[in-house]
Formats: sequence, C-alpha cells, structure tokens
Amino acid sequence: MVAVEDSSLLAGRVAFRMATAGYFALMIWQAFTLPDAVPGQLSLGGEVTRWGTRTRHVVLGLLVGLLVVVAFTLVPRIGLRRAALLNIPHKDYWTRAENLPAAQQLLRNDLGWLGAFTLVFVGYAMWTVGAVATAEPPHPWTFLVATGVFLALMIGYAIWMRVGPRWWPPVHRPY
Repeated sequence: MVAVEDSSLLAGRVAFRMATAGYFALMIWQAFTLPDAVPGQLSLGGEVTRWGTRTRHVVLGLLVGLLVVVAFTLVPRIGLRRAALLNIPHKDYWTRAENLPAAQQLLRNDLGWLGAFTLVFVGYAMWTVGAVATAEPPHPWTFLVATGVFLALMIGYAIWMRVGPRWWPPVHRPY
C-alpha cells in the first residue's frame, strides 16, 4: 500500500500550486500592463479577428483560471463522501475504507499534475493574446506546438495513470 505520508505524492500538488500562483500573477500583470484594446480572438495564422477590452480579457482569464483551480481541487474530494463515484484503476481495492486515504493522496497528486499542465497551457494562451496586443506576437506555429505538447502530456499522463504501476494494488505489483 502507498504510504499516506509519501513525499513523492506532494510533487503534483506543489506543481499545481506553483502553476496557480504563476497563472494569477500573469493575470494581475496583464491587468496593469496591457493596452485598453486587446485581441478578443485570433486566427490560426495569428491575425486578430475580433478586438475586445483589457478588462474583459482579464476578467475572462480570472474566471477560467478559477474554474480550472476549483475543478482540479474539488474532484479528489469526491471520494471523501462518495467513493463509488471515483473512476480509478482497481476501484474495488482502492475504495475500501483502509485504502481510501492512500487513493485520495494518489488522486490529489495525479490531478495536481494535470491541473498544472492545464494552467500552464491556458496561461500560455492568455500570454499570447497579451503579446499580440503589445505588438510582440510569437510565431503563429508556437501556439499549435504548445497545443500539441499539452495534449501529448495530458493523454500520456492519463494513460500512465491508468496502466502505470503506481495504482496497482500491492498484490499485483511485479516487484
């Protein structure tokens, strides 16, 4: 069984907190440094197709960031009251009362990493809008590359969560 005090299970939560702080710092910085008019929408080529206001951009960014933080913070807490709602590998083992605290630690760590990846990606998108507004746009392909990296990280981590050895019950582990 995974020890509840296992320090390796803190890395995802620390990454999530750092990504959260960085994201909201970016939004505060943009609130004071962006011009009044910012792109409301960009084409794949990086051209502005609709303009909006700085206030709208910042409020939307804060709401999206808050939604991501709330989602990735509350989901692991579902198991506290309704373990049957959890969708985890070897559910019959991990939802037993004696194993549930360890499962919650694993889930908080894994969702911490997924939340950190999401905040970094959304933060990059918000930074891109700000860079276009200040006439310093990145190359249009960088957003497509960032999207590909984000999707690869999310899909790869989700697959690793499902088939990786960490979620195996101790009786199934090959070591």
